[in-house]
Amino acid sequence: MALTPALGALAVLVAGLGDLAPVAVVLCALVAVVAAGRSFLTVGRAAALSEIHRLALTDDLTGLANRRAFFQALDRTVADSAATADGFAVLVLDLDEFKEVNDTLGHHAGDAVLGRLGGRLAAAGAGRALVARLGGDEFAALVRRPTEGRRDDRPLGVANELLRAVREPLDFDGLELALDASIGIALYPDHATDGRELLRLADVAMYQAKRDQSRLSVYRRESNPHTRQRLALVGQLKQAIERRELTVHYQPQIDAATGAVCGLESLVRWCRDGDMVAPGEFLPVAERNGLMQAVTAAVLDEVVLQLQRWQARGQSLPVAVNLSPSDLRNHDLVDEIRARLARHGLAPELLHVEVTEHVLMRDPYHANAILQGLRAAGVRVALDDFGTGHSSLAYVQRLGLDTLKIDRQFVTDMCRARGDAVIVGVAIDLARAFGLEVVAEGVETADVATALANRGCDVVQGYWVCPPLSADEVELWLDRHEPEQWAA
Repeated sequence: MALTPALGALAVLVAGLGDLAPVAVVLCALVAVVAAGRSFLTVGRAAALSEIHRLALTDDLTGLANRRAFFQALDRTVADSAATADGFAVLVLDLDEFKEVNDTLGHHAGDAVLGRLGGRLAAAGAGRALVARLGGDEFAALVRRPTEGRRDDRPLGVANELLRAVREPLDFDGLELALDASIGIALYPDHATDGRELLRLADVAMYQAKRDQSRLSVYRRESNPHTRQRLALVGQLKQAIERRELTVHYQPQIDAATGAVCGLESLVRWCRDGDMVAPGEFLPVAERNGLMQAVTAAVLDEVVLQLQRWQARGQSLPVAVNLSPSDLRNHDLVDEIRARLARHGLAPELLHVEVTEHVLMRDPYHANAILQGLRAAGVRVALDDFGTGHSSLAYVQRLGLDTLKIDRQFVTDMCRARGDAVIVGVAIDLARAFGLEVVAEGVETADVATALANRGCDVVQGYWVCPPLSADEVELWLDRHEPEQWAA
């Protein structure tokens, strides 16, 4: 009942009550109080409901929009864009190696760091993007795209601002944290018109940025590992491993000064239905789908058998096998390698292993334990692709290594590009200072080989020496090889 009509009716009633008027006055007052209370409760309830709604859409750790709020905004943006033909972008940001913060400082500290990052990300996207925390150390952003100019300019600009916000040094209890992130971008309607699919594709692009260490990647269909073709490839690769269809080729390495053959690198190959599948196509699939340890086991089995055959014919050359991130998470790897060598009567120095800088930096603690175990067993360890990662040689030296392999991207053109020559020279000097052997990959001309030998490089490898060969071809090549023709 409305308050004013009720009071008017009561006033008429009071006039007709005579001596009972005081009672009516009290009743009037009670009605007024009840009505006012109801009005107050209605306003309070509305405020409370509004606050509950706000909290339901806010991440309590960072103060950013939460996952529910992001999906609501995403659905609205898709509907609006379908009606107006405007474009927008979905960004997915994931912190790199944030597990190290939690493992080192504790999850409470990790939460505090995420809280402070939330404020930075909100400021970086202010006025241009809705930034949300999806969960853990993963964030997302919605960015409207301009109608003129390059349609990915604004999303790229926002992404770079977000990266700058993450990379700004963060002081935590006197410890300066250097954080980084990877961001993937998917565009509406270029890549998809469904909001959930856009988010998935942005996630795919983010993982591509992590893999190639570019830190920022726009979705490309050809780089999507989650296609029907890739799914079929997983099944075919499993069968190839079970049927022992993977083979090994070997690329010789020679002493840079004398030309003598001093080792070989093993390279896995897969011939599928008569066609060779590029290692760059199937090895990432193996790593992502839990098959990489099986691939490495197949290579090790073939390599130790071949070493035994070569040893029987009087050729004892060490062979290097590449290890993946999955291999360095295999706590039984050292024992498995020891058992293989013992079973075939091989000296451990005949087997070398190679790991890339990127692989080492993923989990240096556990990688160090396994590499030290291998070295203790007599297996030599080489750092592959040096110069393409982010670690210092001093840090790598503390992990325990025997050999440094300079990446081909600095070696191949070092006689024409002064910058490459400087990098190669510095790498050789640093390796020398730490007592490491130096191997140069990607040697394709005699001039480069001579320059490397003059600079003090120990071993050269590349197409100028010899391309990868099958085991039978290696034997023929070794029989024909004349070191003096390759001496510097």
